[in-house]
Amino acid sequence: MNHVTYDIPWIPLTKETKVRGEAPTTADREEISHGITEGLSGPAMVRRLGKNRSMVYREIHRCGGRGKYRAVDAQQRTEEQTRRPKPRKLAVFRRLHDAVADGLVQK
Repeated sequence: MNHVTYDIPWIPLTKETKVRGEAPTTADREEISHGITEGLSGPAMVRRLGKNRSMVYREIHRCGGRGKYRAVDAQQRTEEQTRRPKPRKLAVFRRLHDAVADGLVQK
């Protein structure tokens, strides 16, 4: 488990989170791209990669499907999404923060 600390001025929280399931690597994306080019079926690509079926299918679907999938574009999209600023919900939504704070006080 990873420990993530949310540093919010009016209510510090610590939350334990599980590390996300396996995300495709650059090499995985290249293999998916080669598999599509070779005309491999989804199950054949899954066997070749030795990865979870849903990870392979989601990766292809997220990046435009079989007709548009490009490993370089998929990797670039992933890097852009991981860089984007992600505001904390409790910092952005004051009503949500107040409801959570009230709930914690009642415990």
